[in-house]
Amino acid sequence: MSTYRKLVVDRIERESGSAKSFYLKSADGQPLEPYYPGQHLPVRLIVPGQSGPLYRFYTLSDCHGDARHYRLTIKRELAGLASKFFHDNIKVGDSIDAKLPGGAFILDTSSDHPVVFIAGGIGMTPMIAMLNAIVRHCPNRPVWFFLAIRNRHDFAFADHLRNVADRFANVKLHVSYSQPTGDEHLGVEYHRAGFVDVPLLRSLLPSLDQEYFLCGPTPMMEAMIAGLTDAGVSRERIRTESFGRREVDPAATPMSEATALGGNTATVTFAREKKTVPWDSACESLWHFAEVNGIEISSGCLYGDCGTCMTNLLAGEVTYNHPTGIKPDVGTCLPCSCKPHGSVVLDV
Repeated sequence: MSTYRKLVVDRIERESGSAKSFYLKSADGQPLEPYYPGQHLPVRLIVPGQSGPLYRFYTLSDCHGDARHYRLTIKRELAGLASKFFHDNIKVGDSIDAKLPGGAFILDTSSDHPVVFIAGGIGMTPMIAMLNAIVRHCPNRPVWFFLAIRNRHDFAFADHLRNVADRFANVKLHVSYSQPTGDEHLGVEYHRAGFVDVPLLRSLLPSLDQEYFLCGPTPMMEAMIAGLTDAGVSRERIRTESFGRREVDPAATPMSEATALGGNTATVTFAREKKTVPWDSACESLWHFAEVNGIEISSGCLYGDCGTCMTNLLAGEVTYNHPTGIKPDVGTCLPCSCKPHGSVVLDV
């Protein structure tokens, strides 16, 4: 079981008008655990005014082999409790709790097959880590980096991306602005007004026979997946990562309580751990409840959009807090987005 350790904020850098990078080092001086490009860091935040910790998964936006630091690049979202806390409260010298890096959205750095990155907004962060790994370890691997953002206000790592594209002939950068301003020049700051779509890919790629990595808002990814598969690209060649937890106002999205059966308190049984615990209605989800009780369930978005937490439901029923982007398989549930409807048994 992965436990939390203290990480200290070593420095903070602004990457765009809406995003900052937070560089974290170990509090005890021990080396940081290595990770694969594209993985995320699970963090636990204590935010004043909240009834309990906030749990988030932030992509590691760089990939070093020397364990010097972890870098989280976080966009300040207007409705984001955690992102606003990072931007408005976290200072150099502060510490946060984090688990080991994880996640299956990773790049095989041993391959030299052409790769296409398609990122929307701050969804670029795993691709930045992947790109940095490629130019360090496989500098001749063909890379196309398609980025869709509003305008330069949201263009994190702009100088870095342009410098990499200038230095490495195998790296092709294409930037689309959906809302360019009057003082931004087409062909200079950006290549296209609009969005990334399959016709654009057809016009620029030598062929659609590529390996694709997508990360961005759900509508963008759904459209790209549909367009690529319709064009004949195998779904197995398209890797996706959820844009991240969608911040929700709890008052606007009420969460159902667990139902007591026959007047008895609902229980949650973690079958592999051989542990049964009375359900605590203060927990916002089964994933949250498991975390509080020291049981680890892998997750990514914490909103039911990525499917990482899909778990076999061995007995009982659950109710969902909101519609999820992923439909759970028969006999499974998405613990990050549901609560027990009576007693349940999970295969964890």
